[in-house]
Amino acid sequence: MTPRVLPGMTPVDFLIVRHGQTSWNKDGIIQGQADAPLDAVGLAQAAALANELAAPADSVRKRRTTLPTPQLPIVTSDLSRALDTASVLADAIAQAQAVDRRATGGNSGSPDKPNLGVSKLIANVETTEKLRERHVGRLQGLRLSEARAKDPKAWNAFRSKDDRVKIPNDGESYDDVWDRAVGFVEELAGKRARHQTDSQKALNSAAAADNKNDTTDPKKPPNQPTALVTHGGVARVLLDRCDRDVLALQDIGERTARTDGVDELATSNSTLHENENDGNVKPRRVRRPGVVPNCSVGWIRVHVSNDTQEEQLWETVVWGENSFLTEIQGDAEDAAGADYA
Repeated sequence: MTPRVLPGMTPVDFLIVRHGQTSWNKDGIIQGQADAPLDAVGLAQAAALANELAAPADSVRKRRTTLPTPQLPIVTSDLSRALDTASVLADAIAQAQAVDRRATGGNSGSPDKPNLGVSKLIANVETTEKLRERHVGRLQGLRLSEARAKDPKAWNAFRSKDDRVKIPNDGESYDDVWDRAVGFVEELAGKRARHQTDSQKALNSAAAADNKNDTTDPKKPPNQPTALVTHGGVARVLLDRCDRDVLALQDIGERTARTDGVDELATSNSTLHENENDGNVKPRRVRRPGVVPNCSVGWIRVHVSNDTQEEQLWETVVWGENSFLTEIQGDAEDAAGADYA
């Protein structure tokens, strides 16, 4: 699927990756910010994820998805289950790039990247506390099946429809997670958009200097996505942020459809609607599982205004993609565990 481009906005893409399975996931134990490591299945899932995303599009290894390869560095939660997943992915991408450079005899590495403003850099992986799972207070370490009975107050706070309610014993509210995770990605999207704009200006200047009589448009800088390796709860918060803009994007699609394909947005209209031929403009339906599977990938696009990076529209391109895990021991959906577990 080719995501749309909105006039007057710079597209910035992210791959939202949930970490691989942990022993606590398998046993249905609520993790939150407790730091349970990947188990053998989780490590195998991370390897399958890396094998899928690191393979070039023209590779002899057949890819099972149309997901793009993310740029380096990979940005991840600093909890070990996410960091270890990210490290496997980053190593595979770096090795693939090294092979490509040797094959071509040139330097095909990633272009200079903006400072992402995260806390730590380890071998093509940058870590941040902003992408940590929700802290679920007294529920951490309890089995999901027993949590309601053992601590009804904490459970009710966790399941509350009031997004302001915090979970007892230093737990976070939904709003707390939204503020840190969505705020982080919005800031990162703004930085990426500015970097792309600066790169485009540099390409324009270079093209003008090379051939003043050449009126062709210079090549656009690539919008290679940034992979964010995180947790089920945070992934769903980012999905909710995309859902907030569904009506605004639908309105843009309806207005564009009435221009008879005159502007740039109309050329990508087929990616936005289920059926263009029935005369009804419909928002695209994206698979949204009730549980975010371990090592599944979502692809979101953030449209950043060229006038102000604070004005953004988010949309989901792909969600819950895990077809590359079909050969891993156990069923990927069953192994997911509930959010926070």
